[in-house]
Amino acid sequence: MSPRRAASLVGLLVVSLAGRAASSMRAAAPLRPALTDCPAYITITQWPGDTSYVANVPYTVIYGFTIGGGCTVPPDGMDPTSFTFTRTANGTGTDISSYFTVAGVQATASAAPLVVSASNAMQACISWTASSGHPFTICSATKTTYMNPTPAPTVDPTPYVFDAQDLGRCAQACFAATASLTTVPYFALGQPQSVTLAYHQDRVDLRPLVFVNVTHPGGAYNTPTQFWLEVQATSPADTTNYTYQTFTNGETRLHFAAGTQTVRLGGQYADRRVQDEDHRHIPILGDATDGRDDCQY
Repeated sequence: MSPRRAASLVGLLVVSLAGRAASSMRAAAPLRPALTDCPAYITITQWPGDTSYVANVPYTVIYGFTIGGGCTVPPDGMDPTSFTFTRTANGTGTDISSYFTVAGVQATASAAPLVVSASNAMQACISWTASSGHPFTICSATKTTYMNPTPAPTVDPTPYVFDAQDLGRCAQACFAATASLTTVPYFALGQPQSVTLAYHQDRVDLRPLVFVNVTHPGGAYNTPTQFWLEVQATSPADTTNYTYQTFTNGETRLHFAAGTQTVRLGGQYADRRVQDEDHRHIPILGDATDGRDDCQY
C-alpha cells in the first residue's frame, strides 16, 4: 500500500469516529424546556359581610392552582398543615386557625369568633413547595366585618298601607261609637225618599292605626328584652315639624315583648290637630337590651 493511500484511510477513520462521538453526545443530553408552575390562589368565599350582628360566624376559604397554558402543578400541591387564618381587631392580630377544618381544596369554620363592637379584619394564608424546591406562601385579600352587638331593629312598614284600609273590615266598627238617624219617608215623583244621617266616632275624632313588622337582626344572639313603638306626626298648622303622639291608652311609647322571630307591632292614637288630609306621621321603633335603647326611624 502506498504511503498516500494509508494516510487517506487514517484520516477517514478519524473523521468517522469523531462523527459517531458527537452523535452519541447529542442522544444522551436532549434539550428540555424549563418547568413553569401554575399560579396559586387563595380566596375567602363565605364571610358575614360588612356588618355582623352575631359574634360567631361561618367562613369558607378555597385555595389551589389555576391550571392552563401548559403550566405544571407542583408535585406536593398545597400544604394543608400550613393553613393560617388571622383576625386583626383593635390593632391586635390573633391566629384563629383552630376553628377551621382543612380538607381537600378548602377550609371551613362554622363559628369563627369576632371581637364584639370592633372591626374584624380576616386574612387566610397557605404555603407550598414549587417544582424548583423553593417554598412559597400566598395570602388572601382581607375581609373586614364590624361586629355590632346592639343593632337597631329591622322595620318593615308593609302592614301599614293607608290606601288599603277598609273600615268595613273592622270588627265591631273598631269599637267606635256609631249612630244613625233616618227621616220619615216622603214621596217625590212617585217614589219614596228619605235621608239618613250617619255618625261614626272615628270619622269625627280621627284615631289612626299604625302597624309595622319588626325583626331583631341578631336572631337568637343578644335578643332585646323588649320592643317599643312611638309615633310622630305633623299637624295642619305645622306640616314640617313632627311631634310625639299620645296613644289611646294615654301613653306615648308602647312596649312589646321581643323575640327571635319577626313580630308585628301596632298602636292607635288620637290627636285633634290631624283632622284634615294635610297630615303625615312616622312610626319610631326601638328595642331595649341591657337597659340601652336603640332607635330606628
